[in-house]
Amino acid sequence: MIGLMIVTENQREQQILSMAFSQHNINTTASAPSYSNYIKVLQYQPDIILLEVPRMSNEQVNFSSLIRKNRKTRKIPIIAYGDKKSDMEKRFLTQKGMTEFIERPLKFSRLLQLIQDYLKRFNKSIDSVASSKIAEKDADIALILDANTLATKKIELMVKHISNLMAFPFTVAKVLRITESSKAGAGDLAKVIEADPVISANILKVSNTVFFASLNRRIGTVKDAIVRVGFKETKRLVMAMSVMQLFANKENGFGFNKMDFWHHSLATALISEQIARRMGDIDTDEAFLAGLLHDFGILLLHEYFPTIFSTILEATTNNGSHFIDNENKILKITHNDLIRELFTTWKMPSTITETIAAYSAINTGDLKTATPVQKAALCLHVGNTLTKIYSFGNVCDEYVAPLENPLFEAIKMPNGIGKDFYERISKELDTFRKFLQIEGEMREPPKEKKTFGIFTPSKTLFVPVEEYLRALGHLVERIPAAASCKSFDRKCDMICVWADQETALDAITPLTRIIQKPVQENDPSQQPSFAPVLVFLRKGSPLSGAEAKTISRMYNAFDLRQLDENIVKVLDNEIIALPGSEV
Repeated sequence: MIGLMIVTENQREQQILSMAFSQHNINTTASAPSYSNYIKVLQYQPDIILLEVPRMSNEQVNFSSLIRKNRKTRKIPIIAYGDKKSDMEKRFLTQKGMTEFIERPLKFSRLLQLIQDYLKRFNKSIDSVASSKIAEKDADIALILDANTLATKKIELMVKHISNLMAFPFTVAKVLRITESSKAGAGDLAKVIEADPVISANILKVSNTVFFASLNRRIGTVKDAIVRVGFKETKRLVMAMSVMQLFANKENGFGFNKMDFWHHSLATALISEQIARRMGDIDTDEAFLAGLLHDFGILLLHEYFPTIFSTILEATTNNGSHFIDNENKILKITHNDLIRELFTTWKMPSTITETIAAYSAINTGDLKTATPVQKAALCLHVGNTLTKIYSFGNVCDEYVAPLENPLFEAIKMPNGIGKDFYERISKELDTFRKFLQIEGEMREPPKEKKTFGIFTPSKTLFVPVEEYLRALGHLVERIPAAASCKSFDRKCDMICVWADQETALDAITPLTRIIQKPVQENDPSQQPSFAPVLVFLRKGSPLSGAEAKTISRMYNAFDLRQLDENIVKVLDNEIIALPGSEV
């Protein structure tokens, strides 16, 4: 499947190009030259970017530079086009990351050949694109997208369509039943695994990997494999393998990477299970499975309703918002509503179904932990948030919201997330990824480590931007409330302020006068400058007023890719305005 992004302000031109490309089985998505470009490129990972370059092209140049700075996107060819330019102007565009510039008028045959030539470098071809194997029922799709169709009717249509094409694996249910029995052992689990030849072969393969295998004994039976791998670990591997087996085809959709999806899902499962063990009174296997399946509805949308999925994804990436919010706006239902009905049809354990249905609606200001489902939903809520902050895979957004202090009391982590938590989860996740053959790139350390000072006026246990930057490999240091700002002179490249509802401008002003860490130490010719400040605030905060417009600000619920871009801009001394306001 070939994906192409068209970046232009000329809607008529975009429509003509999209129509022409569609006739050659090339999927297209369009975007105007704005911040949304960056999120779209990271989400869609297009094979080619077609970029209009007008006479005044600062936005396009900045966009191209950002793409080249990101490891995941730096190799994407950017074919620029526009009115005639001088050789010097063309060289400048090339220096800023554009692969090639072609002049108007555009000849589609030449453009198509150029795209074909670039695709060959990545062993791809327009001619090799396979048509979709999923047949959509146009009448049903129209009804589901129709605002006048009842929510119950929409879910009924979707469940009917999915149920006709797939069934949930019995192996998972059998593993959960074994978990419920205190007398069950390796022999009982072996019988379940042996009933599935694919999983049986995979478990034997895992048990004989270098990680588990002894030098002088090769495992030949499933029961011996369980003993070697471990009862708990085998159960988790079997559940993950069974679910992933439903979608053995690894072909990605435009804007959806299956390996990233499973990476995210598995990480959420491992973190949810870890927190469930701390809280107690929760079945840890069910917590693991709820984490593994929490976004299963998104996968079903992508597989069986690609038109609907694309519509919601387009809205999500256009403004860096939450996928589930756009589902509510467009469909009036969410993928969790679909899962609740489908899992009920499949007779999944009700605790798992209700946990997935409840986790995204948790109100951290009014936590409820009276029932196992409420506790499990809280584990899943934290697991999903941490997975995004730690950048373990990706689904359809990287939108995160704050985790308030009372939440950590509820999950029995009163001091917040320890520094070793990320390393422990990361190590376990790497092992599972290897066994489950979940491919995809892991994060590499930044080429240039920066030092960020983090200031929070209140005793906030968990600051998402702090954990995110630390996980990326940057150096992060808390600025104590009582500390003299001068004591941080020449230590930080940038200051991040995690404001609370009462934080006023005068509390932040001293932080704008911290001298920036020098690019080269002991260089007397270097003129000192102040470290730029980025403030994260709640909606309705006093800092959202016009009097604070000289300081960069963003809301404390955001897409992490938006944060990436804003940090680059703030380090370049650009002021970031709140959405909908002017600098």
